[in-house]
Amino acid sequence: MIKNIFIDLDGTLLPMDNDEFIKRYFSLLGQKAAANGYDPKKLGERVMTATYVVLQNDGKISNEELFFTTFEKLMGHDIIGSFADLKAMFADFYEHDFDKIKEIIADSDSSTNFLKDVMKKYNVVIANTPVFPAQAVNKRLSWIGYGIDDFVYVTTYENSSYAKPNPLYYQDLLNKLNYQAQETLMVGNDMVDDIVPADKIGLKTFFLDDYPLNDGKGFPGPRGSFKDLSNYLCTLSR
Repeated sequence: MIKNIFIDLDGTLLPMDNDEFIKRYFSLLGQKAAANGYDPKKLGERVMTATYVVLQNDGKISNEELFFTTFEKLMGHDIIGSFADLKAMFADFYEHDFDKIKEIIADSDSSTNFLKDVMKKYNVVIANTPVFPAQAVNKRLSWIGYGIDDFVYVTTYENSSYAKPNPLYYQDLLNKLNYQAQETLMVGNDMVDDIVPADKIGLKTFFLDDYPLNDGKGFPGPRGSFKDLSNYLCTLSR
């Protein structure tokens, strides 16, 4: 029987195109960088490089520490003022500029109605790729009317030392929450990040294909819309 639901955020609970999100994110970050005297292109490239390093994290330090350690080295002598000033720029960006990305979010009634129903019956965890701070994740959840405190647990770069698609990301989450894999369902829109690695460690999976990524042909597992997901959960409780 399923007791716990791990669910992805971007392209899953947040109905949006991932490429459009990335494009909008770096456009807004570039504007912030330029306003603070930085070359938007260079800063964006270094953010991307540091993020790729985080995706390979081996669990020894937090994703937050790995990101900023890498990013500081990449920025080198291009840092204006102190590195603390640069970090403060990012915090200000997430507080005042990041919300503009909300414009690309489609109608979220399906995801919000799904959450409203399942949060009464299951332990719901936001299994979000942990490359963003809690501040940014909380903003993104607010776009569908929720916040971090509404869930059992939400992965962020502060509380994570692995990232998708490493199966250890899922195993670490199970360990932290003392959940059993066979009692947990992972829901996501990315075959590579969400479905395959979760399946490897024994979680049940559901591929939400409204905004599919890396959709392998012939995927044999359950898939479909939020309505299909609700129906699938009914079969698991029988």
